[in-house]
Parts: sequence; C-alpha cells; structure tokens
Amino acid sequence: MELKPYQQQVIGDLALFLEHLRHTNNVREAFHDFWAMHPRTAL
Repeated sequence: MELKPYQQQVIGDLALFLEHLRHTNNVREAFHDFWAMHPRTAL
C-alpha cells in the first residue's frame, strides 16, 4: 500500500521529532525545538 503525501509528511515529522527527543532526552525541549525549526509552521 502506498502512502498519500500527507501521510508521508506526518511520518517524516514524527521521525524528526523523535530525533530531537533522542538528542535532548527532554520532551518539552524536543517539542519546542521541533516546532521552532519546522519548515511550514515555525514559531
């Protein structure tokens, strides 16, 4: 089954967030960093 583009984007966003979480070991910091640098909805 092929994923739709929006589904691929969600999986990519999740992978990026988990990468931030792995580096910080802090959910709050990872969440902030993810959204601060997100290309479509940067803070």
